Amino acid sequence: MMDYETLWRRLTPLYDIGEAKALIRWVLEVRFGLSMADILCGKVNELSADDQKELNTIIQRLEKGEPVQYIIGVADFCGRQFHVAPGVLIPRPETEELCRWITQGDASSVLSVLDIGTGSGCIAITLAMEMPEAKVTAWDISDEALGIAQENAQVLGAEIIFEHQDILNISLTSQYNLIVSNPPYIQPKESDGMAKNVLDYEPHQALFTPDDQPIIFYQRIGDFAWQHLKTGGALYFELNPLTAHEVSDYLHQLGFSEIEIRDMKKETTEQEAYLQLAALCAQAEHCQQEMRDKMKRWEMAPEVQERVIARLIKERYIDDERYARAFVKDKIRYNKWGRRKVQQGLWMKRIDDSIQQRVLNEVDDAEYLTVLKPLLEQKAKSIKAESDYERNRKLVRFALGRGFTFDIIRQCLDVDDSFNDEDND
Repeated sequence: MMDYETLWRRLTPLYDIGEAKALIRWVLEVRFGLSMADILCGKVNELSADDQKELNTIIQRLEKGEPVQYIIGVADFCGRQFHVAPGVLIPRPETEELCRWITQGDASSVLSVLDIGTGSGCIAITLAMEMPEAKVTAWDISDEALGIAQENAQVLGAEIIFEHQDILNISLTSQYNLIVSNPPYIQPKESDGMAKNVLDYEPHQALFTPDDQPIIFYQRIGDFAWQHLKTGGALYFELNPLTAHEVSDYLHQLGFSEIEIRDMKKETTEQEAYLQLAALCAQAEHCQQEMRDKMKRWEMAPEVQERVIARLIKERYIDDERYARAFVKDKIRYNKWGRRKVQQGLWMKRIDDSIQQRVLNEVDDAEYLTVLKPLLEQKAKSIKAESDYERNRKLVRFALGRGFTFDIIRQCLDVDDSFNDEDND
């Protein structure tokens, strides 16, 4: 028998608690069709024997660090799901911003588009569906990637011309209004700072540049674009910040003008905020204050924030009492906090006082004792003291520092009221 908590706990050696929960919720939703409400109601336990066997296999692969998108076989991009496999890169949010930059401009004159290094086809397909008047061509050097991209185009209903081409060895006469590329741009020396699951599973051919030619793909694409863009055409890249200005200088030398480097920061609309926050809340519990903090960072007006909050509450994406119960459970069981520290945490999250008291009163002394007793036993082994009195004094202060009340501490240690420094902590 499996349950949600057991599943995400299995991933905590590799991921933090929030990410572990998000991964499990995404798997349960995408592969097994379980909503957040289903998970909270315990429907994970009702999966068939075959589904439980498959779920266990998925968890075993996640425990090894394999990207969840490869395991499930899909990745989200610009509101659509794309099939992905180890032969193509997993689409990234920053690439979504590149597509939005292109489609939010004046696309009426863009009748021909070329995507160089298409991978899963996410850029080409997105542009084809958002710019239906344009004829879109997509290149890749990998036959495996082209097969995956063609499958995605067919499933999503996009008309794309796919071609096996190598930009480092190309000789064509075609002309285009727009050329776009997210080429390999990571230098091998950067690999030490990369996530292990990226290095172990994603295709290096699509990630890394030659060590001695870090902008070679930008240079060759720039050379091609200079010769094959129609008058008034545009070239778009996703860039490596380490070499962005070097690429810009090269394009300027070729003769390109109106060169712009963006950090992709944009104003977030009310609908975009709602969709992003709803997706976030579907992956893990969040409270109203956390949502407000995010919208403040997006510089959204207070009245807009409150409308988004009201909508999230109405659709049950956020519920401060539900959040408080999960918060209390996590902090007691996994962070080993006592009541006072848990309550302080809830206060910092701006949880209403009545909710705080109601949720905290649901936890009995036995649960705190279950946590505190082994903590004190472990701490006692490392304490240096010349007497039992001194040892107990240090243990009391340790427990008070973790937020346990003196009444709970007294049930674990042989101490009287003279040890009670609670009011001074």
